[in-house]
Amino acid sequence: MHFPQKEVEYFRKKRGKVLVFVKELSEDRFYIKKNFSNAILRPQTE
Repeated sequence: MHFPQKEVEYFRKKRGKVLVFVKELSEDRFYIKKNFSNAILRPQTE
């Protein structure tokens, strides 16, 4: 399959944005999970 250059660049940009979004989303989930577990564990350890 052959795409015109403009469409290829557009697709790359779009895919890049999606990848960045997914990366940020997973980092947010990790951060929330970490804080959540810390909040649960902290009262028991003090």
